[in-house]
Amino acid sequence: MSALDMLSEKTNWKFEIKEQELEVRRMELEFQKRKYEAEAEERQARLELDMEERKTILELLKDRLS
Repeated sequence: MSALDMLSEKTNWKFEIKEQELEVRRMELEFQKRKYEAEAEERQARLELDMEERKTILELLKDRLS
C-alpha cells in the first residue's frame, strides 16, 4: 500500500468517525427535544389540573357563602 493510499484511507476513516460523532450528537439533540416536549406537556397538564381544582374549590366556597 502506498503512502498516498494510506493517507487517503486515514482521511476516510477520520471522515467516517466525524460522521458518526455528528449522528450521535443529532440523536442526543433529538432526545433532548423530545424530553423537553414531554416535560412541557406534563407541566401543561398539571397546570390545567391545578386550575380545575382551584375552580372547583372556588365554586364550593361560593356555594357555602351563598
